[in-house]
Amino acid sequence: TSETGTVYPYRVRWGKIDSLVDMDEVTANQSGYRDLESAGGPIQRMIGGTYITVYQQSTIQVGQYIGAPAIWKFDVVEKQRGCGRQPYSVIPLGRLHLYRAEDGFFIFDGLESHAIGDQKINKYFADNADASAFNRMVSAYDAANQVAMWGFVTTSSADGNPDRIMLYHIPSGWWA
Repeated sequence: TSETGTVYPYRVRWGKIDSLVDMDEVTANQSGYRDLESAGGPIQRMIGGTYITVYQQSTIQVGQYIGAPAIWKFDVVEKQRGCGRQPYSVIPLGRLHLYRAEDGFFIFDGLESHAIGDQKINKYFADNADASAFNRMVSAYDAANQVAMWGFVTTSSADGNPDRIMLYHIPSGWWA
């Protein structure tokens, strides 16, 4: 979050009920903020839904609405894994999210992450991806075919843009 020129990299802020613009902290209208633990690194991505999933560099926190006075309660559910420097690797699919952490590809079910790249694609990615361009990773989802896609920059990219796409077929667990 950036507020009046000051950056708060660990802050989650929410607005007044039924307002997208009123962010002043007032308990009566349930707007406010929470500064999360800095040990997980800066917030990289947040996904809303029934609960809020906050991806930091090396942790994942889940926020649940609890009402006044605290409004939201945040719990660290992944203590050793977040989405690294790859905020756009996260693909939300309802309550499930697919993402890439520093140690591979995973699916997060709201409580914990499960490896989907072990002994499959993690080594290929590590051998080919340009580590200095992880922040350039992009993702997409083809709902009709249930295929998740990640575009990334390889070490042989001529211009520093994503030049390779990996595909993951969710029902079968196959990679291409």
